[in-house]
Amino acid sequence: MTVMLPQHLPRRLSRLVRAIPGDPVRPAHDDGRRSTVVSARPVRRVRHDVRDGVAVIAFSAAASTALAMVLLVLVRVAG
Repeated sequence: MTVMLPQHLPRRLSRLVRAIPGDPVRPAHDDGRRSTVVSARPVRRVRHDVRDGVAVIAFSAAASTALAMVLLVLVRVAG
């Protein structure tokens, strides 16, 4: 016997699976409409991780350049 769970199906196929009465995973709706449950947090995508990584690189480069300039000015003034 093969059991197919709706959450493991691709998005297009999961729409075709009907809700079984008493199913704890996918309860049946009386009005026939799909449930509009909104997740509290949006799904993070690869582009978000890349954007965060670029921001860290830019901040690190700016901070190290500023620190190098401050040290260079201190050496010039002290000498």
